[in-house]
Amino acid sequence: MIPMKRLMMVIAVLATVAFPAVSSGDIVPLKISDHGTTCTKVNSGTAVECAGKLTGLGGSTANVTVTVPFFCTNQGGNNPPGHASGQSGPIPVQNGQITFDVTTSSASCPDHMAPTFGPSATISVSPQGFTETIPIT
Repeated sequence: MIPMKRLMMVIAVLATVAFPAVSSGDIVPLKISDHGTTCTKVNSGTAVECAGKLTGLGGSTANVTVTVPFFCTNQGGNNPPGHASGQSGPIPVQNGQITFDVTTSSASCPDHMAPTFGPSATISVSPQGFTETIPIT
């Protein structure tokens, strides 16, 4: 018969070998991949919609934010900058992936000037820390 103290020590050693502690330096970053995200002008050219599929997100929820620069050309030929953005609510990650469809708020310009977007939109995914730039078509 094995004394209880020795048995506990054997179990502790086996647990250390079977389940080694993970230090913060051992964390492997996510390898997030985009599978065809597109961004297009919608609402008569006053907003931008970005839709796509991302994989490699792990097993939590994700929030997708789309930020798009725009400008209005004023009568003096200047282009005061602005930006339009939109955000998804929490999207459940299933099997490490999400599909999303986010439309920015409408951009407006004074004095009947039309907003000009682009040339690209920035897609940010949190809390995963993924960011990419997609051309606007």
